[in-house]
Amino acid sequence: MPAIHELIPNAETLLALEPEELAPVLLKYIVSGSASSPGTRQSPISRGNVFLPGMSAGNGYPPEYRDRVNEALMATWVWLEREGLLLPAIGQHGDFVFVSERGRKLAVKENFEAYKYSLLFPHKTLHPTIASSTFALFVRGHYDTVVFEAFRAVEVAVREAGRFPANIVGTDLMRKAFASNSGPLTDTSLVLSEQEATSNLFAGAIGLFKNPTSHRADAVSKPEDAVALVMLADYLLRLVELRAASKTSVP
Repeated sequence: MPAIHELIPNAETLLALEPEELAPVLLKYIVSGSASSPGTRQSPISRGNVFLPGMSAGNGYPPEYRDRVNEALMATWVWLEREGLLLPAIGQHGDFVFVSERGRKLAVKENFEAYKYSLLFPHKTLHPTIASSTFALFVRGHYDTVVFEAFRAVEVAVREAGRFPANIVGTDLMRKAFASNSGPLTDTSLVLSEQEATSNLFAGAIGLFKNPTSHRADAVSKPEDAVALVMLADYLLRLVELRAASKTSVP
């Protein structure tokens, strides 16, 4: 059984995670401790046994972290039960549970390896509009939907900031919003070539990353690609807000 501290060596990293982020790690720990394979139903396990004094899952960390780590792991255990990833074991007395089918799917090697990228997913620094619609999808491995939602947020922001009607969409919307010297979001202080480059950047991003993900399955299949593209969308969204703010501040 891999210890928790082997899965997440740094205690500060673990403590920075929310229960839903830490959940696959604890599931991996629980499933790997059973005699069953990760893809099959395992024998019931007692929460009390996992958190026995002196034997707790958090004991591999330095003493000054153990209480907080164990508290974080306990909160994650409760979250797993609430989400139906751990279910009460029928016929067992006490706090015995087993990992549900959904939990077993999350704990298998491929899904767990993908989940580890979520530790790099910058949801705490992303624009709230993007973070709220992408992180849960990312953890579940829906990378093309993650990218679509991120760039849809950019498209919506451009339409609202430029006050365009709903029927103007996609690259056409970007070209109109950032048209050289005339677009409502164009920075006319830039030289013409840079204005055109900004228009190309937005139109290219929407045309290449939003549109394909809306009508083609697995347009983005790698978690690292999804992270990079979400960060690009985040930058574009902030740039839109900056241009909109500068327009409203002009007397």
